[in-house]
Amino acid sequence: MLFGKIVVPRAAHLELHHSILSEAAASRLVLFTAPAGYLCTDSLSAVLKQHRRPRLWLRLGPEDADPAAFLVSFAASAQELCPTVGLATLEQMQRQPGPTAGWPPLFACLGRELALGRPDSAAIVLEHLHRLSDSQPALELLGTHLLPALPPNLARASQIAYVN
Repeated sequence: MLFGKIVVPRAAHLELHHSILSEAAASRLVLFTAPAGYLCTDSLSAVLKQHRRPRLWLRLGPEDADPAAFLVSFAASAQELCPTVGLATLEQMQRQPGPTAGWPPLFACLGRELALGRPDSAAIVLEHLHRLSDSQPALELLGTHLLPALPPNLARASQIAYVN
């Protein structure tokens, strides 16, 4: 089930070339949010590949609004770049489930693991971000605990694309 969520779109050739994608691939930090049909994910993947940017790609589903499901999905995606990222977080989740121990430390733990394990120039692409609803805490935890756990120099060298 997770494979379809974490596989990077094929980037065999650049179908649609948008100058904004080339600029984004060369930039240090970029945030995209685009309505469905506006940004071709294959094109984004192709441009990142052209710029030799490793890609952490996650297609979010409705289940990812739940913090536990989000952490498992994000860890699986990160393990495509570095197989050890997320292992400590997942082990901690098994020992102390989130609602009991609290979600913030788990999201921060995954952020620290990601900071230590991923290539500096990696792009982080979260597709279908709109599926993280305001009624569930996953989106807030991502923004307040996981991403801030990345060191400033890594965060500036990252590209984070939110594609709806």
